[in-house]
Parts: sequence; structure tokens; C-alpha cells
Amino acid sequence: GENGLPGWTIYLDLDNSGTLNTDPVGTLEPSATTNVDGDFVIDHLVPGNYRVAEVVPTGWVPTSPVSQDVIVVQGQDTLANFFNFSGGDIVGTVWHDLSVPPDGIRAGSPGAYTEPGLANWTVFLDLNDNLALDAAEPSILTGADGSYAFTNLPPGDYEVTEILPAGWDVSPTFDIRQTATVFAQQQA
Repeated sequence: GENGLPGWTIYLDLDNSGTLNTDPVGTLEPSATTNVDGDFVIDHLVPGNYRVAEVVPTGWVPTSPVSQDVIVVQGQDTLANFFNFSGGDIVGTVWHDLSVPPDGIRAGSPGAYTEPGLANWTVFLDLNDNLALDAAEPSILTGADGSYAFTNLPPGDYEVTEILPAGWDVSPTFDIRQTATVFAQQQA
């Protein structure tokens, strides 16, 4: 159920240095780039023991060792799998809709909004979809400018929900929650 990662460099770490490099005569260690499914092939190897490693791009965290020792046997495929994580972010602002009637569109422009952010409002990710903040659900108070951020989240859909203080309501046609889709290394 988890997608492979395309465009990653996998190599044979022939000198066990932990880096993709060249030998004394300048020949680069054998390597391959993963395809759209995250698959790679380094072929035409002499049977024997090899260390297979990955180059981990900035922003990614390995969740398994970045190298592994394998035994190549003639006529057989040898598998080496790597697991990595990179989350995405949900960022936003809770603000006072002063328009008459309220329109759900923040007046002004970034840095010069005429409708102020609301500080110390609770925003949470409603993971079980029950419209209540439960103990295991991530939550945050908005900053002085009404901003909030949930960072390094696994990719997926999240119900971003605010808790309305007494006397407050949402702008017409809006709700206390919005669905945000998170992709690795992106902001929603």
C-alpha cells in the first residue's frame, strides 16, 4: 500500500565507505536510479557478497538501515529494500472575518491583512472524525498572528478542525473543519 520512490540512487558500496564514490582509477561504484515504482536493477554481477546502499536525499529520514549486505548467486535475483520517510506540512491561519456580511475571504494582502489573525485558538487534526479533540490527536494553539502549523505528517487526508470559543461562529457556508491533503515534502 505504500508507493515506491522514483529517482533515488542505489549503489554497490564496494569500499564500504558509506558514500557513492570512485575507486583509485576513477571508476564510479556501480549504481542505478529507481524507476517510477521505486524498483532498481544492478546487473551483470559476479556471484559474491556485496553491500547495497542508498543515497538519502535532503528532507528524508531512513526508517531502515541505509545499507545492507547481500549475497549474489548466479541465476537468481537478490532483493534489497530500503524504507524512508518524509512528511508534509499543514499550515494556516485562523482570522476574524470582519466583512459585512462575512464572506470567508481575508481582506488585504500578505503582510497587510485588514482582518486580524486570532491568537490562542485551538486547532487540531480530527483523526477519528468525531469532531472532538481526543488525547491522541495533534493540537496546537494559534500564534499571535493566528497562524498554526502541523509539520512532518505522513501523507494522507486530514480533517483540520478548530474549537470555537463561546460567542464565535464560522463564516456562512464554512465549517469548523477543512480537509487537507498532505504530500511528502509539500505544504497543504
